[in-house]
Amino acid sequence: RETMKKVSVASSKDEKRPALCSLLLSYKDGNMAATDSYRMAVYEAGWQGAEEVEILLCAKVVREILKLKAAGPARVLYDGEHNVAQICTDGMRITTKCCEGKFPKYVSFVEDGKGNPIRVRVSAKEFADAVAKVGFGNVTLHVEGQDLSLSSEDRESGIRAKAKLGVLVSVESGEEAYDKPLDITFNPSFLSDVGSIFEREPLDIRFKEPLKPAMFSQGKMRYV
Repeated sequence: RETMKKVSVASSKDEKRPALCSLLLSYKDGNMAATDSYRMAVYEAGWQGAEEVEILLCAKVVREILKLKAAGPARVLYDGEHNVAQICTDGMRITTKCCEGKFPKYVSFVEDGKGNPIRVRVSAKEFADAVAKVGFGNVTLHVEGQDLSLSSEDRESGIRAKAKLGVLVSVESGEEAYDKPLDITFNPSFLSDVGSIFEREPLDIRFKEPLKPAMFSQGKMRYV
């Protein structure tokens, strides 16, 4: 249940694109995933099934189910012939029509993120607090040496905010370009979700260059 809640954060609210409004349960890749085409959340569960089934649960339905007062794990039963799923939790059984369409190819996207050469390890709580402090506009992540900082500026009012975090920066590539300071700008709403997805410590962030996707990870959870 908790994993479904975290992954569904990245799903789209645009009902004109049903596959992006879904929560993918893949017995082909062993993952749970969601994306709105701008960011993606993936839980690498390692599931194995008799068939390589891919189920597209409606993320909106999943979020409503998770509001129910049930503490136990959720179990999903799938009827492929009618594209219908039953979500069972704490004695309750909810039947829902699954989304139509095909979920975007995402595995290579995640693997590329894992290969990003610069790794930053930081406290998840401190990072979330820093985003809350500066997240009134686009947030710029600045890495230089052993330092990580987040900053934002409101161009209309001229208000600026900056939060600095000391971290261990590991450059896992011999390319000289990574020895230079690096700035990456993020949508503030995407960064604010990091705090709800990653609640344990520590948080790893991997990135390569300003225009390439960054990956946030912890255990089996990935957010790109």
